Amino acid sequence: MLQNNSTSLKNLRALITSPLGLTTIVLTAFVLAASCFLLLSTRTVCKLVETSPFTTERQPYLLQSSGPRSFSTPLTLSLPAPWSRVRSIILPITLSKSMLPLDTATLSLEGTLCQFKSHQSVLRDDGNLVLDTSSCNGGLDAGTTHNATLTIRLNAPGTIGLVAPKTPNGQPNTIGLPPLTGTQTISPLGYFVTRPTPDTIRLVDQIAAIWTLPSLKWIAPLTAGCAIALFCLGGLVLCTTYRQRNAIAAGALSLALSISYAVLVPPFQAPDEPDHFLAVAKVLDTPELAQSARDLARYSHFERIHFHPNARFLPEHMAAPYPMPWKPASMEGYHVSESGMEQRSALTTIYWKLLGPLLRKMDAANALLCLRLLNGVLWSLACALGALLIGALAPSGRRLFPLFLFVVPTLPFFAMHVSNYAFYMQGLTVAGSLSLGLFLRGRRCEWSGILIGLAGAFMLLASTNGATMFAWIAFMAAGRLLIAAGDRSDSVGAAATYWIGLLAGFSPLLLFPDSPELKFIGQAMVKVGGGMGMPQSLAGELNDPTVLIIICVVIAAVCIAIEYGISRGGAWMRKAADTAAIWAAGLAAAFLAALLLHTAFQLYTSVPNVISSIGIREYMDIATRGLFSLLTFRQPDIMLSQTFWSGFGWHDCFFASWVVRLLAGVSGIGLLAALVSVLSQPSRAIRLLCTIAGALLAGILIIVMISIGVRGNIPNVHGRYLTGVYMLLLSVAWAGFSPAIWTGRQPAPHIPTLQSRRLRTALELLITWSALAAGGFCLYMAGWTWIFPTLPVPLLVPYAAFTLLAPVICAGILALWARFFAGPGWTIRDIAPRPAYILALAACIFSALVAAELLVGLPKAAVYNPGFYVVLPSAITAALLLWLASPSIAMLRRWTKPAALAFGAIIHVASLYLLVLRYFG
Repeated sequence: MLQNNSTSLKNLRALITSPLGLTTIVLTAFVLAASCFLLLSTRTVCKLVETSPFTTERQPYLLQSSGPRSFSTPLTLSLPAPWSRVRSIILPITLSKSMLPLDTATLSLEGTLCQFKSHQSVLRDDGNLVLDTSSCNGGLDAGTTHNATLTIRLNAPGTIGLVAPKTPNGQPNTIGLPPLTGTQTISPLGYFVTRPTPDTIRLVDQIAAIWTLPSLKWIAPLTAGCAIALFCLGGLVLCTTYRQRNAIAAGALSLALSISYAVLVPPFQAPDEPDHFLAVAKVLDTPELAQSARDLARYSHFERIHFHPNARFLPEHMAAPYPMPWKPASMEGYHVSESGMEQRSALTTIYWKLLGPLLRKMDAANALLCLRLLNGVLWSLACALGALLIGALAPSGRRLFPLFLFVVPTLPFFAMHVSNYAFYMQGLTVAGSLSLGLFLRGRRCEWSGILIGLAGAFMLLASTNGATMFAWIAFMAAGRLLIAAGDRSDSVGAAATYWIGLLAGFSPLLLFPDSPELKFIGQAMVKVGGGMGMPQSLAGELNDPTVLIIICVVIAAVCIAIEYGISRGGAWMRKAADTAAIWAAGLAAAFLAALLLHTAFQLYTSVPNVISSIGIREYMDIATRGLFSLLTFRQPDIMLSQTFWSGFGWHDCFFASWVVRLLAGVSGIGLLAALVSVLSQPSRAIRLLCTIAGALLAGILIIVMISIGVRGNIPNVHGRYLTGVYMLLLSVAWAGFSPAIWTGRQPAPHIPTLQSRRLRTALELLITWSALAAGGFCLYMAGWTWIFPTLPVPLLVPYAAFTLLAPVICAGILALWARFFAGPGWTIRDIAPRPAYILALAACIFSALVAAELLVGLPKAAVYNPGFYVVLPSAITAALLLWLASPSIAMLRRWTKPAALAFGAIIHVASLYLLVLRYFG
């Protein structure tokens, strides 16, 4: 007994002191302390000045263009008293598009050094431009009038104007245009935001009030405690050697996130959630539930808060319902209406009907919260199932944790809110896991066919957007054929198992003969038949389920014959397929690497929110080109990228653009690493390329469907519609950071010779010299913009090339030298620099760059684009040399999961804190 207890204590001690266990304990303690402080302590909140969303009597003043994407206008400011309490200036604006990315906006006062700047990254039509006044709080006299110049620079083509009432109200202390000719009054255009007397309130009291559920005062802390416990459980389980640890951890972590978002996000503050909840009331035939939803919207101030980033739910609103739940149909703008879910998703409709006996006994607040929590539970089960599938498909040593599910801040938000997209997210979770598992496996898997078919049927029954995922299914099937080429171990039975299973997986569609999804497939078949010249009467028969079954049987037979036929080909066919896959992966890697470098300093045309402004062809062209730069460092496209990575609320709670650029760019680097990792493994290269191609084709189909009005909506391609594209790409992209996918490229370890260790020291000295030479070259040329006045080559281009190539060239020279001096059996890893040296060198380089920027300022070219000229080349070089060092692989294996856990925790804790600030002040 004592021996068993001693062994258990040793195992527990080893679990806690491991890198992942230690990281889990530290993060759990931090999140627990932060949650208790945020939820239960008394907070100080300040009211922001809010504008009425119903102002219709107004006059726009378009700003004059002062350059490419630049606008300016003179203004007059009458400063209020006391000036020390002024915190910002608000200017109502109107745009030529729904949203435009902002570069800079400054308001300069004539005769002073004061400049008021905006910290916004995105401007919205009928929104506000907010200018911070804190830089000049002590340098102005209240009650004086100043002339000023407003200068705005955008990051995308468009026009901007200021908005003023048609009838000036004559109020003092306003911001306005100078008096017009023949008048003596200033046309008011904006106002000052002052610091009022702050209120004190607990966050749990605000949450309970906005939900109209007093029980949330104790349920919210309990939910936070459960979420933290689940997080700790997931992290510690990953430390164990239990076979299904990834599935348990994925389920626990996803459940922790989904229940946190379900409680913290206020009622109806999710895309189209009030419309879908009214659909719940209609499906259940409970008009009293719809009326309760209207009351909940009034008490939660839905109409005042949504679409208005400056609106908050403050203590003064807790006992004061808003006059109306949402805009009536007689007013302009977005209107809440029942979404007609019966015509959109048969699966969601049946699910709501099954919950009818439970939901009919509840009011709107309880029913909404119940649906959110249940959606979160279902998504956590989907995450656990995805992890199980990865473990079953991937070979031993490559059973990765599905990290891609936890690096996107909005995924739990999309998965828990009341919508058919909750089920669609569950299907995409499984589909992404299947793609990752097949990529890690590489070789054929007969039973994966029925799983792909079931996932496709589930996504189609959840949303009509699921029809675009047929592109992914088609490329998965094509990948199967390419892998089978020339493989004589394939058999008719194996081919039949896959193809019959793939098509049989769609059989659940036949359980819903009147579903809109089956009708959609039938209509598509009719159009295809008509396009092939088939008579209209015969083409109409393609809509019949029996005919569809016969077509599926014929397709299965043809595919079985094709696979068996190409598997009987000679070795040349296998070699041709492998060579083509390797070359294609290499070209794709080169293209992506160039794209990562190119997009970092290029300005792209953003996708507009409506097609009428540019026309259908140009709209599709802009959106399609933007699709290929989703995972890059480009300035994020508001519709395609920003609304996916940070599309919280009603697209009124965006992250700063640099956060989106970082997340998308890092994902692109991971995809590049995945492409490089398969350059010697043809079967995995085929799987990876098919996943990428299927995702991009699905995105193009979505753009086409929305553009030509198939979905019956105003064209509005945004990130939530592209979730399937992102999920497929991210599933393989974030796998690129795992050392496990590189194990196929690692040679057998051996002990380096003494001569190899000497060569390694020589290489480290050469790299140090290269870094010093590059830094000295940069400082020597710092005063020049170009290399020569007549040669338009930026100064830092050769510096960047030198920084990137010099260490690699040195390594190559020493490798050739090692052929003669290092003895037999040497490898380049024997002479690669030690990991500690690489990390120290990188720290010195980045520290020097930071010191130069803070003390003297980097050259203009580096300031314009430090990511391209300095950071990215240095990071690529360090990563390459780090990979070459054999000991570093073992070190990376130990810290990959802790780093990923900490990264995911930081992302979601920051997202939840952002939502607290957004809705509760």
